[in-house]
Amino acid sequence: MEVTRHKWRNILLLILAGEAIFLLPFVLVRIFRPTFLKVLEVSNTELGWCFSAYGFVALASYFLGGLIADRMAPEKLIGSALIATSFGGFYLGTIPTPQALIILYSYWGVTTILLFWAPLIKATRAWGSNKNQGMAFGLLDGGRGAVAALIGFLGILLFSSPSENETLSDAERLASFQRIVWTTSAIVFSAGILVFILLRSGKASENETKSNRSNPFLLLKETRIWLLMIIVLTAYVGYKITDFFPLYATEVMKMDEITAGKMGTALMICRPITAITIGLIADRFVKSKVLGIFFVLMVIEGALFASGIISKELTIVFTFNMLLTGIAIYGARALYFSLIEEGKFSLNKTGQVVGFVSIIGFTPDIFVGPTSGYFLDNYPGIAGFQFIFAGLFLCAILGALASYFFSTGSRRKTKESKPRDQI
Repeated sequence: MEVTRHKWRNILLLILAGEAIFLLPFVLVRIFRPTFLKVLEVSNTELGWCFSAYGFVALASYFLGGLIADRMAPEKLIGSALIATSFGGFYLGTIPTPQALIILYSYWGVTTILLFWAPLIKATRAWGSNKNQGMAFGLLDGGRGAVAALIGFLGILLFSSPSENETLSDAERLASFQRIVWTTSAIVFSAGILVFILLRSGKASENETKSNRSNPFLLLKETRIWLLMIIVLTAYVGYKITDFFPLYATEVMKMDEITAGKMGTALMICRPITAITIGLIADRFVKSKVLGIFFVLMVIEGALFASGIISKELTIVFTFNMLLTGIAIYGARALYFSLIEEGKFSLNKTGQVVGFVSIIGFTPDIFVGPTSGYFLDNYPGIAGFQFIFAGLFLCAILGALASYFFSTGSRRKTKESKPRDQI
């Protein structure tokens, strides 16, 4: 695909924005979950309720955000979302109470979804055209993973004490945590300014404006949109479960906090490598079939971790299978929104499609946190993690089935397809 300098600038900005927006509510917790719990003095269950509050607010924001995305320029929406999210990060650095933390996550549910999510996906789909969706979404998710890994490395440097002691005092832990949060908040704020200044998108055509006035609920008559909901839902459950690998490293593998953070960062390095590689080759294949392969791999890994055989004596086995699980999950994430094109949905209605799919697809933000927190707090040691990975096993089976039926349905739709913007 021939890509102009202008288009490369756009995709780089989308990549930066796409990960920067989630650094504060999710990425820092993923890398430093044990430290996050200690500094803020919250339990796994309480943190789970923060994620649940985020998910409930996001649930209402997805649909409204989809409608807004089909009517407004993405640079205005994305830039505003980043700056508003950074303000919440600066507040997080003041170490709020557990009750205030729930309110903060509810606020982030608005700033990261209502003004951001659908515009990001629509802009990425438009960037990839109808023949390079794998490349577009692979670059987006892989680039986002690279940004997250870079933040992870920076966080490890900021978190490690000058003497490189394995055990930090409470004061050292607090100071390191605040440095990480405030530095990350500054990065998110700066990303918002860059988007406002540099990201440029085309204006909506007259046909697009008329198309967006039609009843969006007609989309729900399409079987493929329900299958896409299931695919995103089950893959996202897997993505949420990757949050628990650093905690698994400390609780089951008996690693110290810094080593566990390095494990989390290693997993995140896996994300850009996987997503970019898949993005570069996926356009040669039927993407829903490739997704099915990743789900099968998740089934295998979910069963392995749920069995409880990976204990502290098997560090190499743990690391290898953690990375293999990450490859399957990140590969699925890199591709599932490329199915919007495979399913022959109108480009003009991308925001609405993303809104509907996300309402169901990202409900794990509501239930994975508190459910996992319950199992971890009430079943100490490896037992709680076995319940969590059993959930991955079951969801992966459902995702594999949905991918298969989406693939067969898309082949039928292709035979009767219309031009891209008329469906």
